[in-house]
Amino acid sequence: MRPTRAILASILLLLPAVLVLAQDAGETVVKQGTINEDLYLAGGTVEVRGQVDGDVVAAGGTVRVSESVRGDVMVAGGTVEVGATVSDDVRALGGEVEIGGTVGDHLAAAGGTVRLAPAARVGGRAFL
Repeated sequence: MRPTRAILASILLLLPAVLVLAQDAGETVVKQGTINEDLYLAGGTVEVRGQVDGDVVAAGGTVRVSESVRGDVMVAGGTVEVGATVSDDVRALGGEVEIGGTVGDHLAAAGGTVRLAPAARVGGRAFL
């Protein structure tokens, strides 16, 4: 299996676990401030507006990650926006995916539309 397909398959397999194991789920889920643990979130709209000292795993109709994340970001949704500085990898799947921040290592993104903003930076490989 090609690396991109393997990465996307792992994201799809992870989604049911996010819905079952979510720390917070609901129509609108917003996390702010400093978060000193991994986040598992699911909802109609999911927004991470705080610094996360771990990983972010989220699924929703709209998913936005806008602050720094020291671990990985794995997100899926109808609309996915990652404007954060992510220290490690980003894996994103959605109808519309926009990467606008800095990815410290690898980026794997797939969707109906995938955009890298002019300010986006990827430290490793990008699989789009």
